[in-house]
Amino acid sequence: MNPNRLQTYLKEKIGKKSSLVLRCLEKEKISFIFSNETGYPKSLLTLSRPPEVLYYKGNLKEWPRSLAVVGSRKNTPYGQMAASALISGLKNTDITIISGLAYGIDCIAHNAALVNNLTTVAVLGSGIDEKSLYPKTAHSLAAQILLRDGCILSEFPPLTPPLPQNFPQRNRIISGLSRAVVVIEAAKKSGALITARLALEHGKDIFALPGNIFEKNSFIPNMLIQKGAFPVTDSQDILDYFGIVLQKSDNRQFALSEDEKKIVSGLSSAPLYIDEIVRNCGLETHSARSLISILEIKKIIIDTGGKNYILIS
Repeated sequence: MNPNRLQTYLKEKIGKKSSLVLRCLEKEKISFIFSNETGYPKSLLTLSRPPEVLYYKGNLKEWPRSLAVVGSRKNTPYGQMAASALISGLKNTDITIISGLAYGIDCIAHNAALVNNLTTVAVLGSGIDEKSLYPKTAHSLAAQILLRDGCILSEFPPLTPPLPQNFPQRNRIISGLSRAVVVIEAAKKSGALITARLALEHGKDIFALPGNIFEKNSFIPNMLIQKGAFPVTDSQDILDYFGIVLQKSDNRQFALSEDEKKIVSGLSSAPLYIDEIVRNCGLETHSARSLISILEIKKIIIDTGGKNYILIS
């Protein structure tokens, strides 16, 4: 790191405000690195416009098995459960989860990574200082990411607010850092679609979660699958992609929620039709059907045909 070089750079870019930024960097112990310095992520150098400077906290390094998980800020229960289940199946591997610390699927992905002992990286569309970090509700999550050997980074200098035009720029970094991108849920005109398009331009692979054709948040994932994205229905799809082989027992260690237990308790080795399962568990139909899909992803239950489910022994 070269403070004098940064001072010159900031004066050229933001003029008089550069002194405030420099003080903030020092006060909050924010690190920075130029694109031609040792330690700058090589994966970003393949972009047509690599960030000239990265500002970061935490452990900045290369993440060879890096997976971007993106989706709607207004996720559905299905999206939340699916994202959590898919990431749970990667537990204790060296896969790094990369996302944008935004409301919805981004924060769900970061939290699921932390719960399952995975490194996670947050790329912001604002400065990473305490005042600018967005959203404000994610401050605690950001602190946990750093405590668990993760990283928070941005190409925007400290004291940069979360302006709308910043996020498409942020998305190209999420794509650039990742080996593959998983789109969980996204409606039309979603930022997740921007990330997917950028990933395709960068030669990255795209996974998408199949969804209900009547649900607006499933529009982009289903469209991506139509256009050749890999449908992801199981954590094993991701493990296979990265060439990771787990012992069977390792990939079945899932903590069940109380509602999931209600569904499982009514099942046995004899097939039971989905409508009976829904009636027996006492949950709302939409929630029950979503949970059945999640339990199938977790390999707790299996469809024997015609929506008749049994427990996997």
